[in-house]
Amino acid sequence: MLVYLESDSAADLEDTERRLLSATSNWRQRWRIDGFRKENRIQDGKWLARNPFHFTEGFGNPDTEREVVDRAVIGPAQGGPAWAEGGSYQVIRIVQFATDLWDRDSVDEQERIIGRRREGRWLDGTPEEEQPNFAADPHGKATPPRLPRTARRP
Repeated sequence: MLVYLESDSAADLEDTERRLLSATSNWRQRWRIDGFRKENRIQDGKWLARNPFHFTEGFGNPDTEREVVDRAVIGPAQGGPAWAEGGSYQVIRIVQFATDLWDRDSVDEQERIIGRRREGRWLDGTPEEEQPNFAADPHGKATPPRLPRTARRP
């Protein structure tokens, strides 16, 4: 069984974890990882967060509950293996960020690499929730082109 705990308070998390583990004698902790996400917020119905590189992310998240299900559920239409149909799976990816190296670059250079301003606005000034006019900048001098949502991998 996987138990995921989240809180704005480390003390509350510790207390909840202690109570859960003491409530049931056959529960034991096999694995744990601590983490945090600064400046989480909901904007226009999307969950946005500040990533370890200081950029707001989440603008490409699904817009509707149906899109979430379409991306998360494996069925015959997606060509998934039969053993995966109807199951629930947890995948944990541990990524180590070289933030000390990243922080040596100027903010302008970081924004050029990411293709957006830190708060999410596109480099050409287009608001984060809109698509820039890539046709007006075919070589990506202001805003690097990206794959359309339908062409991206889920």
